[in-house]
Amino acid sequence: MKMQSMLAAPIAAAAILVPAVAQAHPGHALAAYPLLSGVLHPLTGTDHLAAMVLVGMWSGTLPGKSRWAPPAAFVGAMVAGFGLALSGAGLGGFTGSAEWGIVLSVLVLGCIVALRLRASLATACAVTGAFGMAHGMAHGLEAPGQGLANFAAGFIASTAVLHILGVQIARRMPSGWVRGLGVAGAALGVMLAAG
Repeated sequence: MKMQSMLAAPIAAAAILVPAVAQAHPGHALAAYPLLSGVLHPLTGTDHLAAMVLVGMWSGTLPGKSRWAPPAAFVGAMVAGFGLALSGAGLGGFTGSAEWGIVLSVLVLGCIVALRLRASLATACAVTGAFGMAHGMAHGLEAPGQGLANFAAGFIASTAVLHILGVQIARRMPSGWVRGLGVAGAALGVMLAAG
C-alpha cells in the first residue's frame, strides 16, 4: 500500500506535465462565466500549467518561509503583466513575445528543477517575476471582454494552487522523481519551441 501511495504522486505530477493541450485554452468558451473561465485558463494550457507547477517545485527546494517568495513574485508580476496587456500601453509587438516568454519559462524552469540549480532568493524572485510578467501579459491578451476582475481572480487562484502543488511535490517526492519531472518540463519547453 505504501508503494502505491508513493507512486501516485509522481504519476499525477507527470500527467500534468504531458503536453496534451499545449497553448490551447478551451476555457475561453466560458466567457459568460468569467470567474470559471479564469480558474480554468491556467489549467487548460499545458504551457501555463507546467510553468506554474515548476515555479513551485523550484521554490520547494528553498528553506523555510523563503520558499513562498518566488511564487509571490510570480503572481505579483503576473498581475502587473495582466494590467499592462489590458491597458495596451507600450505593448507593440509583445503579443508574440509573451508567448515566447511562456515557452522560455517552461524550458528554463524545467532545466532549473532537473539540474537542481541553486540561486539567491533575489535571483529566484527576479526569474520567476520575469516569467510571471509574460504569463500575465498572455492572460491579459486572451482575456474575455467582460468580467475582467472575476477572470483575474480566477487565474490568480489557480496559479496559487499550482504553485502550492509544485512546492508539495518538491518537498514530498524523492529527489530523483523531482529531477525527472524537471527533465519532462524542459522537454516540454523544447517541444513548445519547436511547435
